[in-house]
Amino acid sequence: MTVEADVAGTVHQPDFNAEVNVTDLAWQPEKLPLAVSGMNGRMTLSPDRVTIHELTTQINQGRVTLNGEAFADFGDGNPPGSGKKMKAITAALNLSGSDITLPVADKETETVWMESLASSVKIHLDVSQLQEVSQKQTRDSAGPPDSGVSSRIPVQSIMAVLGVNQAEQQGLDLSVTLDQTIGLKASFNPETSQFDIHTEFAGTSLDPFLETAGLSSVFGQLDGQVQTRGWIDMNLPPQVTEQLKPAKGALQVQAEVGDRFQSRR
Repeated sequence: MTVEADVAGTVHQPDFNAEVNVTDLAWQPEKLPLAVSGMNGRMTLSPDRVTIHELTTQINQGRVTLNGEAFADFGDGNPPGSGKKMKAITAALNLSGSDITLPVADKETETVWMESLASSVKIHLDVSQLQEVSQKQTRDSAGPPDSGVSSRIPVQSIMAVLGVNQAEQQGLDLSVTLDQTIGLKASFNPETSQFDIHTEFAGTSLDPFLETAGLSSVFGQLDGQVQTRGWIDMNLPPQVTEQLKPAKGALQVQAEVGDRFQSRR
């Protein structure tokens, strides 16, 4: 890996442009059955922007490609180093892949094989109200060791429909809508072990997750889609798949969920 950079400005207001080139990088996690090899790509960095021009790698036997960028907005067209407070961070990422195998450590064969993976997402974070919390505020918010902690539940409304052998299509079909901002459609054929999953995000709020992470003054949303299809080995006994063949029908579930849950520290 090589890094080239031009640096100017001051310590408090640096101005730089850097280029990172990755060549044949490899990584083998000790406790995960994943092998990353042949990572190649180029990234450029500046005070307000990180761009991944194209990063390709091999994960086990499959290929994955990532590109996109993340940039900071200081409001009213103000450049970084202007002394203005950062208003927002936006990231747009595209991830694609093929023939990705995800084995289980104690098995000799692959458990999941992704024939194709395509993802395009955009994350927007409003950081205009982000402030550092003083030590006193941290102690006050923590409470006594056995106090309850209240957090928002990420999903408020759920609508799900599970179909079995519907419309002359063998297998299970699942359609889920969460808060009218997340739509998931999935199908699985127990006989062939094939699956197809398509998820869409439309202004999905990230606030509950940010709050749980202690970033209650950061607000965010997610847009985009993720689609994958492939094969999963569930080792279903033949008698189970045979009994599913004559089954037919649909089950619909609709629920409203409370806005917070209580946990113990």
